[in-house]
Amino acid sequence: RESEEETGIPRSALELIQSTEVKAEYVTTRGRKKIKVDLVAYAIKVNGEHQLKLSEEHSDFKWVPYDQARVIIGNKYKEQIEVFDAVCRELFYQKFMRRSNLE
Repeated sequence: RESEEETGIPRSALELIQSTEVKAEYVTTRGRKKIKVDLVAYAIKVNGEHQLKLSEEHSDFKWVPYDQARVIIGNKYKEQIEVFDAVCRELFYQKFMRRSNLE
C-alpha cells in the first residue's frame, strides 16, 4: 500500500522481494542530539512498464547505483549515512550486492 501511495504504481504491479526492520541511532550535525530510529525498509520489483508519479511528500527521484546513492545521501544527510548502510546491508547483502560494496 505504501509503495503505491508514494509512487502511483498500482499494487498489482508491485512484488515484495524482501523487507527488514532496522534499528539505528545517529547524532545530528546541528544540535549534536542523538536520534533513535526504528524503520521498516523493503525492496520491491515493479512488473511491467509504469510511469512513476510522486506523492506530494516528494519533489524528485533518481535511479542510481548504490555507490552513487551513498555519495548523494552522504553529501546532504551525513548523519544518516550509517542508517542507509544498515538498510542496504539488511535488504540487499545476500541477494544483490557484493560484500565489498557495503563494508
